[in-house]
Amino acid sequence: MSKKVSFVFMNFIVVSALLFSVQAGAGEAVSAPVVVSTNTAYGGISYARYSSDSTQTIYCGVGTDGWLNCYARNSSGTSKSCYASPGDANYDQFVQVVMSINPASRIWFHWNSDGKCDAMSLLNGSKYLD
Repeated sequence: MSKKVSFVFMNFIVVSALLFSVQAGAGEAVSAPVVVSTNTAYGGISYARYSSDSTQTIYCGVGTDGWLNCYARNSSGTSKSCYASPGDANYDQFVQVVMSINPASRIWFHWNSDGKCDAMSLLNGSKYLD
């Protein structure tokens, strides 16, 4: 093998090793603090759990009686919740969302003037693990 070919080949190996080592680094992470506004709340389960302020929390649950509740409290202590019950619009879809919540979840929920949940979404992904 000539010196020039050997040099090009070695450079290829070094560049490839650098590229693969960068890709093997830490994955994407997204900060997802709990946010509470007039009629919307959202945040990451893990972010709230491991936040340094020990105030943030966000969760949704459904009981054996069918009542569904979502609750959020931000770092300054502002909290809001919403509820839904069997027969409400989108209730079945809300239950599916709630049953899919896990430590890698980012929850978003919205409520109407009566305090009933009227929209909800869930993002699951490793980037939401803090």
